[in-house]
Amino acid sequence: MARFLSFEELKGGLIPTPELVSEVARDIMELNGCRFGSAIIFGSTAWGVHSWRSDIDVADTAQEGGGGEIRTQIFFHLEKKYGGDHGFLLDRYMIEILDSENENHRDGLYFFPEISPSTRDHFRLLAEVKGGHWESFYRRLKVVPSRSRSDDIRIYLERVEWLSQNLLRTRGDLSETWVSWNTTRMLQALENFPKQLARKILGKENKLPCPDTVANVLAEFSKLNFDWAGEVIKDFDRFLKISNFYRILVDQKKGREDYSEEKYMKDILGFFTDIPESISRICDTVRREYLRIQ
Repeated sequence: MARFLSFEELKGGLIPTPELVSEVARDIMELNGCRFGSAIIFGSTAWGVHSWRSDIDVADTAQEGGGGEIRTQIFFHLEKKYGGDHGFLLDRYMIEILDSENENHRDGLYFFPEISPSTRDHFRLLAEVKGGHWESFYRRLKVVPSRSRSDDIRIYLERVEWLSQNLLRTRGDLSETWVSWNTTRMLQALENFPKQLARKILGKENKLPCPDTVANVLAEFSKLNFDWAGEVIKDFDRFLKISNFYRILVDQKKGREDYSEEKYMKDILGFFTDIPESISRICDTVRREYLRIQ
């Protein structure tokens, strides 16, 4: 998932590069939890198409105390290699862990021990293409139950609407919306909405591309022969522009002593002014034109 930098990273000028993301991901794959098949990286870093905004997604099927201890392994490795302060920031903000303990979900959109069909699809494609550690991990994942694809889409739409309505409740005037770092993490989930929804629908239609990168998924979604898809794609465009807006903000404000954390959070929130309306239209369209006839 594309992430928003912490204010500490922005103020310190600690802007990650794709090369740094690659290096950290390679190091994680050498840790015992990954080498023994209980944990694995996934997402854009696994496919090698990550950007400077990419987090590093790590999935862990080991139960607490079961020997994987991937969280602890990553933390100590990053502190040792990059120093206490920088290693701490990388661990806290760049690494996202999907594990088997429900209370540890980062945004409520992923679930272990039950996973969505689209999440299972992603791990299956990685196993088929990359083999090795990914294949070992996928064998462990096969025993995890999964909900139906139609139910998965319905549940996902409900959660995204809930996030949108609760985070962006002022509609058009966001000046009164309370912002914290946890808020921006949930905004990341909203920015990711087009890719996740497209993946779920493509999986249901047996048309998910491999690799299932953002570019490939959106390109394949645009080919769907549904009358309603064109309108949904138009609304997707508003989400896809956020990354360019954010790049400009970071270039302008990194290292600035006169730029406050409150202003930074409000500037990020400003990218989402039209997002609640777009989410509402997309969800209504998918329910009315797609799920209704399933």
